[in-house]
Amino acid sequence: MIDLVRESPLFQEAEKEAIEKEQKKREAALAEEKQQNLKDLRQLAIGIVKSHYSNLVRLTKKQLKTIQTKETLMQVILQLNDAVDATAAEEILLALDGDNT
Repeated sequence: MIDLVRESPLFQEAEKEAIEKEQKKREAALAEEKQQNLKDLRQLAIGIVKSHYSNLVRLTKKQLKTIQTKETLMQVILQLNDAVDATAAEEILLALDGDNT
């Protein structure tokens, strides 16, 4: 009897819709998590700049807004952390103009 219900087109369609709905929920949650991770990494980069080169905070925020990959942000964070002075940090930030991904 249960097999008859499961084999019915109506049941199969409802099951398919439920699976698709759940998949969309997971995709939305992943996208939200990705955006939160990017936001957190941007805040980390801003914090590094603010603690060493407070005059570059505005430029940092502007340049980091367009970066959409975790890998690129992490690379920038490492570079900013290794910057020896404000000029080096500024060069790193300005180099992002043609390199945002």
